[in-house]
Amino acid sequence: MPKPKIYVCLDIEVTDLSPALGEIIEIAAIKFEENKIIDRFQTFVNPKTDIPKIIKAITGITEEIVKDAPLLHQIQDSLIKFVGDLPIIGHNISFDLNYLKAKGIDFSNKSYDTWKLATILLPSLGSHSLESLVSFLKIKNLQSHRAMGDVLATHQLFLFLLTKISGLDSAIIKDIEKILTRHDWSLKDLFEKVKVKSKKAKVTSKKLKKLSAVNIIPEFDLNQIEKMFENQGKLSKVFKNFEFRPNQVEMMKKVSQTFLGIKHLVVEAGPGVGKSLAYLLPSIYFAKANNEKVVISTYTLNLQDQLLYKDIPVAAEAVNFNFKAKKLVGRENYLCMIRFEDFKSKKDLNEDELTVLIKILLWLPKTKEGILNELALGFQEDWIKRSLICNSNFCLKRKCPNKKECFYYKAKEEAKSADIVIINHALLALNSDDENYLDYKHLIIDEAHHLEDSMTSQLTKFVSNDKIDEFLKNVKSIINKISKKDSSEIKDKVLYNLEKLTNQTDLFFGILNIFIKNNAFQDFYNGRLKLLLTDRIRNYGEWWKVTGSINNLILLFEIVEKELVELLDHLKINYPSTDSAWQEIFYDLDGLIMECRETKNLLKEIIVKPTDNGIYWLTFREEKINLYLAPLDIDSYLKQNLFDKKETVILASATLTTDQGFDYFAKKLGLDDSFDKMQIPSHYRYEKQSTIIFPTDFPLPNHNDFNNKTCDVLIDIGKRLKGKTMALFTSYSAIRHVYKKLAYELRQEGIKVLAQGVTGGKMKLLNAFKKDKNTILLGTSSFWEGVDIPGENLSCLVIVKIPFEVPSEPVFKARSEQYGSQSFIKYSMPRAILTFKQGFGRLIRSKTDKGVVVMLDLRLENNDYGMKFLQALPKVGIGHYKINEIGIEVDKFLNN
Repeated sequence: MPKPKIYVCLDIEVTDLSPALGEIIEIAAIKFEENKIIDRFQTFVNPKTDIPKIIKAITGITEEIVKDAPLLHQIQDSLIKFVGDLPIIGHNISFDLNYLKAKGIDFSNKSYDTWKLATILLPSLGSHSLESLVSFLKIKNLQSHRAMGDVLATHQLFLFLLTKISGLDSAIIKDIEKILTRHDWSLKDLFEKVKVKSKKAKVTSKKLKKLSAVNIIPEFDLNQIEKMFENQGKLSKVFKNFEFRPNQVEMMKKVSQTFLGIKHLVVEAGPGVGKSLAYLLPSIYFAKANNEKVVISTYTLNLQDQLLYKDIPVAAEAVNFNFKAKKLVGRENYLCMIRFEDFKSKKDLNEDELTVLIKILLWLPKTKEGILNELALGFQEDWIKRSLICNSNFCLKRKCPNKKECFYYKAKEEAKSADIVIINHALLALNSDDENYLDYKHLIIDEAHHLEDSMTSQLTKFVSNDKIDEFLKNVKSIINKISKKDSSEIKDKVLYNLEKLTNQTDLFFGILNIFIKNNAFQDFYNGRLKLLLTDRIRNYGEWWKVTGSINNLILLFEIVEKELVELLDHLKINYPSTDSAWQEIFYDLDGLIMECRETKNLLKEIIVKPTDNGIYWLTFREEKINLYLAPLDIDSYLKQNLFDKKETVILASATLTTDQGFDYFAKKLGLDDSFDKMQIPSHYRYEKQSTIIFPTDFPLPNHNDFNNKTCDVLIDIGKRLKGKTMALFTSYSAIRHVYKKLAYELRQEGIKVLAQGVTGGKMKLLNAFKKDKNTILLGTSSFWEGVDIPGENLSCLVIVKIPFEVPSEPVFKARSEQYGSQSFIKYSMPRAILTFKQGFGRLIRSKTDKGVVVMLDLRLENNDYGMKFLQALPKVGIGHYKINEIGIEVDKFLNN
């Protein structure tokens, strides 16, 4: 029996993420053999510099702790001797090793990254940070963000992941081993040397609860549906804590009447109404009774999954007949098996490509949908994902030899026969014959407040120097493939003009680069240079250089397009279309021709021939230039492609009205008199369950002391409530500023501070906040909505600023300018009110919740427009107190 392998697990703590700016302040390592720890190494390191507040807050390590610690060079030899030539384990270990190397300690040992391994073996987790994995696996970590605590946790995580590998199906391991014989991969040894148990892979993807087997056609009877919502109705037997909600029944009736009437419907249903079931049950009855498909569109994947895996199973138990529901997303979300097989057979896969390949091989036996978002793919793997998706330009469609195995084709076929199809807003924007196969007349759009932005995003097109480079590379690749089979001279002409196109592309983007740097502004939020192409910019003296260069570029695109068409025609005449290899070449060429044409047309419109209904802008960052085109208005698009084509359209959300009622929402979407409008109040008793507190002596947001005072309020509230607080910000920079002081102060009280963009992303922070009530969470835009935290974990909501949008964002700026001097009142403010209402809605999530909103932005009280924000909220008490009284009053309200 082979002797167990010995490893070293290593972690460091530093003063800055960049080795050029930071120093090491703690190092820990253990030497272990399976679960047995053989030896330990642990030391603080004197950085000979101040430790930033943010690092003190995260680690708890202060100058006092490290002042008598050795310098790094004094413990260097001891660390090297301890590690020896043993394999090194760590969570994101490349960071630690690169940092040590930058400081003169260079390990060339084999290393294994538990973060990468976890993304492969536990892909369904929302976060793969060490904290999230430790929490999920219930591994003890007594000192998170301290070197030895993280080392011990990583050790246990590594052992668990090895167990996961040994539990894999032997057939999959053999497939992986076969691939790895041709390639070198950082985790290769772990998959080759671990003894696996022979077993069949289990399908673990989510399944719908089996629906009722009774195959009858129900009547669409409003009275019968209404009885289901009564105290002794069928829903009461399905829900454990069912309660009768008159406003839910009111909405259900209106939805039912809309299905039968000649008008569409816009309905705002406040928190707690239960709008999902209010529209879902009438939809199911109507679909079955009339043999008509009902399509439900959501903005978030979370709501799609909630409807499919939570609400629809409930409905299935409540009704006495069978029905079919199916989720569908855009084709670009599905894995293309033909493209994957090509990818799998490549001989020169790099580290990232091998990691994605292994992830997919382990995932394929388990997935039912084939949606690549089920995988944990990092941003550095996104370009690989794009090469594997069902791209419409490169799809063999009905002639595909793998059609029966195609995830997208199967999803389409199942959707055709489904009664209820749950899609997302992105699919609503697709209007081609290929995508418009559902043939439905009845549509419900939930989360409708996002419809304008979602449609705009889907209808926005862009071209970039990177994208053109990828196109040129793909053309060369297919020409090389053709050259092995065909000797005609046409392909030589393509290559000749392709070289000219490459040179002209470099020239054009070089000129554009100079123009942007001379005229664009620096985006404070993401570091990009941005330039909105207004008439003033286009009339600027230097713009002629850009337009002069683009004309030559467009001409060369036209020549290459023409020659690619000629090449394709030649190949189709001379080679059999029945040959699958040639058929694939034909479709790849056809896709490249379409891409060539689209790129040419985009460049022409953006630079040379802009339209009145277009917004055009440029961005620049790290030598990458993007050119964008977006619609100025989408109302006519929605009317022509959705509203006028459907017999039933129902728009629903918890936030659709502003101080102008439905006027703003209706104007932006072009809703006419064919839409009835209905506002249903929240089910919660806000006047008893919540209150709003304003500080009377707080500085305005533009004051230098605003962030410091925000910190003081949060410290006071945090100490009195022992956490239980979420603060909503409008920028990451403000979060970072507040976190530095807040986390360090509250750490002494045993209260954890979670900060978006500092201590993790949304899912990691949200899961941690739900599990530990002794926590304060600082979040920005993504936390203003879609966050559901009932109970005392969220007892206080602090809204730091009114959520006005960044005025320089190109789409926002172009649309606001349509309103002239009224842009703030007519456009900026209504959008902020809708977001404000969403943020307020995070606090009370059940009828037993109790909570306080602390509003720090006194513009709501001092400016005339502030009252419009408050009037948009449910009726709730308002209190005014000095800064040093706020914590007392919050505590008093919650514990009265």
